[in-house]
Amino acid sequence: MQHLKPALFRPGDPNFMTSLAGGIEVLSSLQNSATGLRAPTISKRTGFSRAVVSRCLYTLSELGYVRQAEDGYCLEPKILSLSQTYFKANPLLSIRLPRNISIGSRSRPESPARSLFSMAAMSSTSPAPPLGEL
Repeated sequence: MQHLKPALFRPGDPNFMTSLAGGIEVLSSLQNSATGLRAPTISKRTGFSRAVVSRCLYTLSELGYVRQAEDGYCLEPKILSLSQTYFKANPLLSIRLPRNISIGSRSRPESPARSLFSMAAMSSTSPAPPLGEL
């Protein structure tokens, strides 16, 4: 086995799902990428074997959270459905700002995923569709 993060293993904890933690780790590896990432790059970032990364990406793709593009795997908008409850519970995050106000620094190009998260944070407080409708 490769150099995996200790937090992904909890020997003796029957309630901890290592496979779920691994899938979230694969998702996290995609979050700061301005372009898609290929499986070997994700494997290096996570410390998982290519086979494990491929299975995670396949499952996440089948569920609609990632897609394979020419330049690698990218997050899909459905990933935002996981954050809707958080945004609803934090009213300051749902304040709609005028379009001429910039949030944060624009010193580097924004990734599509980061753009989606920014749009979600600035969206109105209208109810989000249920997970199955995205």
